[in-house]
Amino acid sequence: MNKPTLIAVAVFAMLLAVVLATRETQVSEGMATFRWKPIERAAITRLELTGANTALLVKSPSGWTVADPAKPADAFATDEAQVNALLDAVAGLKVKTWVTSKKERHAELEVDEAKAATLTVSGDQGVLGTVLIGKPSQSGGRYVRAPGQDDVFAADGALAYAARKDVAGFRKRALVSLKAEDLVGLEVKKKDQRVEVTLRDGAWTLESPAPAKYRFDPQAAAQLARAFAGLSAQDFAKDAAADTSATEVTARAKDGAAVTVRLGVESNGTVPLRLENDAQVYLVPAYQAQQLSKTVEDLRDLRLWSYEAAKAKRLRVTAGTKAVTVEKRGEAWAVTEPKAAPADFDPAQVPVVLAQLAGLRATRLDESPAAAKACRAAATATVELTLEDQSRRALRFGGELGPNEVCVQGSEDALTYAAPRAMRARFEDGAALFKRPPPRPPMGSGAIQGLEQLPPDIRAKLEAQLRAQMQQPPQ
Repeated sequence: MNKPTLIAVAVFAMLLAVVLATRETQVSEGMATFRWKPIERAAITRLELTGANTALLVKSPSGWTVADPAKPADAFATDEAQVNALLDAVAGLKVKTWVTSKKERHAELEVDEAKAATLTVSGDQGVLGTVLIGKPSQSGGRYVRAPGQDDVFAADGALAYAARKDVAGFRKRALVSLKAEDLVGLEVKKKDQRVEVTLRDGAWTLESPAPAKYRFDPQAAAQLARAFAGLSAQDFAKDAAADTSATEVTARAKDGAAVTVRLGVESNGTVPLRLENDAQVYLVPAYQAQQLSKTVEDLRDLRLWSYEAAKAKRLRVTAGTKAVTVEKRGEAWAVTEPKAAPADFDPAQVPVVLAQLAGLRATRLDESPAAAKACRAAATATVELTLEDQSRRALRFGGELGPNEVCVQGSEDALTYAAPRAMRARFEDGAALFKRPPPRPPMGSGAIQGLEQLPPDIRAKLEAQLRAQMQQPPQ
């Protein structure tokens, strides 16, 4: 028997030993059975969880609500997906594996009254079933036990996952019922600032005063609308007196409906939020609050230039002593500088690069003296574009602005902006912009599968090593 075969046999034996050591005894004919009758989902009208987590779910004509069993009158709207998951898990509960009948093991398996999560399922006629849910089982599910029964079984994990939640776990977290496409107006107020945008003829328009030479970005306003419509609570504050006076945002819909939210300041990664006419204070992730707390400056258009990529005729990139120029001749792109085109030049990459460059945006406007000085310094890189009508566009990168930014100016206006150093770095070897991508490995019988997501250089080395090993004769 050769070496590879011996290794395969050893691995199989090890896996078989693991399976035999961890499997649980299957229920055979005549052995104990779990006291649980199948429950139709439509018959369930009440679900009560007690133990480490407590929750009372009640079905009403308007939908399901959730409350603390000790305070059933204080009910909240539920997350439909979470309730449906629990209902599906209850209706689909199947217990096939018997584990033990020893009562002294109940605490160890966490199916005793002190540690188990107890789920009681009821319908219009009363209790339909009760199950005590313990810790994860060896088979990947959970240990379960019926009240008054010593036998412990293993059930699949769906019920345990869906049931081991508290009131907050079942509560509805979507805060706004308005959809982004239905919004026609947004107003953001802070203590010293106010910004208002309105949707007119399908385009967002700035209504607030703006600085001189200001360019408004309709896409930023559209993102503000999406952020408002997507508000979702991360948690629910216990203190109803939390301060939510830092920012106020009002959204108006096509049908005249309006929703106002008020936000406080960030603490431990969340921001308190209050909905108008709602006593509950919600905690939203800090990034959601940042997406709403916009100023006029936050809605500034930071595009450095604008053009239609299909109308480009000539592109020149210069960085230090390196320069590359490509020109469109007929329907094909060719390198005109340097005279000898790089061996890995791919004309098909030029339209791709032009489309990417059209979307370049600065990080922020910077009109500080330091930025002005950095932009007056000798250019560290330039990108020049000529269009079919002979009009020109240009980017000019200047000096450093701290460790991670550089000054940049575009042909869209005469202002000075800050951009990531990585933006300039991609132009430092201009010819590499149009480099032919590495060939993908063939997908035929000789290909090595599973390496497609690795970087090309690493993938090539691994493939070479694996092929060399595969070609070695067996020992």
